[in-house]
Amino acid sequence: MPMRPPRICVCGRKVAAGYRCICQQERRAAYDKRRPNAAARGYDYEFQVAAKAYLAEPGHDRCRCGAPAILVAHIASIRRAPHRRMDRTNWRPSCRACNARDDWKDKKANHA
Repeated sequence: MPMRPPRICVCGRKVAAGYRCICQQERRAAYDKRRPNAAARGYDYEFQVAAKAYLAEPGHDRCRCGAPAILVAHIASIRRAPHRRMDRTNWRPSCRACNARDDWKDKKANHA
């Protein structure tokens, strides 16, 4: 079975395939310390209960990519529209991959 070769990180260290460089691990830890918890970002107990009920309803069990939906994504993010946090017309069922991609696109659009 072929193995991928190691890569060179931007810091110059040689990193085995499938692993993060120590500089990336430190950067991630610093980000996690600064990041507010889920409740502070708008995903409190009230939202969790409502989201679980939403996913249990017929027609909300699949993401738009066809994968099983395991979370509720906001069409207009909570950062841009905090008043629509509990608005079910602003929700859609999502898998982790689609939610991460949408979040990345939203952050990229806001920084451009």
